[in-house]
Amino acid sequence: MGRLRLGRLQPAQLEARYAERLAAGSSPTTVHHVHRVLQRAPGAAVRQGRVTRNVTSLPTPPRMARTDTQVLSSDDVHRGWAAPTEDAEGGALPLLAVTTGMRQGELLALGWRDADMGRGTLAVTGTLQRVPDSGLV
Repeated sequence: MGRLRLGRLQPAQLEARYAERLAAGSSPTTVHHVHRVLQRAPGAAVRQGRVTRNVTSLPTPPRMARTDTQVLSSDDVHRGWAAPTEDAEGGALPLLAVTTGMRQGELLALGWRDADMGRGTLAVTGTLQRVPDSGLV
């Protein structure tokens, strides 16, 4: 990890890094995912006998944040089904979201290149992601 040799890495050092990431504004879920990736990385070193244990499996990562999922009622879906017109907010995107299950980033990345009108298919070939504090999407 950085300049630190894997054989000298201590659980407290990882926990300190996790705390730094949280203090810098990363969500507990993001830090948890970092922990999961780090856990897998030293596996080859253990198998090759370069280190005797996978120290990354010892620290306790932050718990992933729980979020409440908002589910549309059938009335909401029916109102959305009737609403999409060219001047409606979002156009046909809400209808497309409900009928395909695509995520917001997938919907916003759609282009004409993704539609095959002859076959009546739509391909998800990309996604958009907001980059905080950059003004970029």
